[in-house]
Amino acid sequence: MCISARVYAAYDPSDPFITYVEFGLKTDSNVFGIGSVTPTTFSGRKDTLVFDSAAGLHYDYTASRQHFLVDADVYRTDFQKFSQVNYNGWHKSGTWNWAAGDQVLGSLKYADNRDLTEFNQLSLGQGDITRQRAWDWSSTYSMNAGLAFLLNADRQFFRHNQLNYLDANANTYGVGLAWTSNKGTSIILRDDFLKVDYQQDLLFLSAADRGYKLSAPAIELIEPITDALKFDTNLARATTTQNVSQSKGATVIWGTSATWQATGKTKLIANYQRRFSPLGADTSNTLTTTRSIEYSWQYSEKLSLDIQHYKTDSDYTEFSLGGARQEHISDYHATADWQLTKAIDIKLYGDHTTRMSTLAANAYSRNQAGLKLRLNY
Repeated sequence: MCISARVYAAYDPSDPFITYVEFGLKTDSNVFGIGSVTPTTFSGRKDTLVFDSAAGLHYDYTASRQHFLVDADVYRTDFQKFSQVNYNGWHKSGTWNWAAGDQVLGSLKYADNRDLTEFNQLSLGQGDITRQRAWDWSSTYSMNAGLAFLLNADRQFFRHNQLNYLDANANTYGVGLAWTSNKGTSIILRDDFLKVDYQQDLLFLSAADRGYKLSAPAIELIEPITDALKFDTNLARATTTQNVSQSKGATVIWGTSATWQATGKTKLIANYQRRFSPLGADTSNTLTTTRSIEYSWQYSEKLSLDIQHYKTDSDYTEFSLGGARQEHISDYHATADWQLTKAIDIKLYGDHTTRMSTLAANAYSRNQAGLKLRLNY
């Protein structure tokens, strides 16, 4: 015990190299997202205890104007009543934030994540593991009068051990121009080009025919009204070209957010976004509208509270997983974070989710409550 105390005492959050272990326990009232009208092979069982354990590291090093970051963790999740879906996962990333002279800045990042797909996308009792790897490069060339030229490119790989028809490669290239005033107002004009190639045939479509291209010219305005209040609004016109028919469809996507730092301890964020579903999550592009509000309160140096509420509306097409339907998800989440000592952090959290759907079998409610303990070294 004395050795442990000395180890914890030696921990300093400003150290360039940090390691940690984390343990979690939560109760889940409906782990598979089963609707009340859905027959189940588990004799009506929906609830379970979930045990998590993880070990990780963080490395932060600066050499002159070059900045290097490494983050990695491995973790294990065990379900008390449903051991058939226990799994191991990881998150790994490395970032190089570079500078060449006074005008050119950039970033190069690689990430590799292995996680469990949400159960509500799967057959009951099935566990699908998603591995996502990505390279991301971006650069900014600063010119006169607050102008900057932007370039970016990334390549992503999605692989599933069950839902193989979602396996895909995606390439994105972007170019933009940004202007920033002396008062902090920013206007960004950009165009991003996305190409998606699926790796598996699906029904009557070959892998090559399932792919598509997307172009999204956009404008973004970032406006600090006061030191405490900031608005961010973006608007884009996304044009999708399907490989199978070369047909094009245009959709307006947009979003706006407001951040209010009411006091040094209190912050409020309101957000509205109309976007496509994330890559690798569905068999077709799904339009999703999300409205959220988040309240953060730093009660003291050691104790903080965060409350979030999300509402998400999704319009799924006939080519989506589960077929054509409309779904509405409401989620309430609260987290209390207590830094017991400099090296020991404790989190208590609770979550309530309801999903309404035009397909009755997809409607469900779910409650979660849990505890996480993190020890830093």
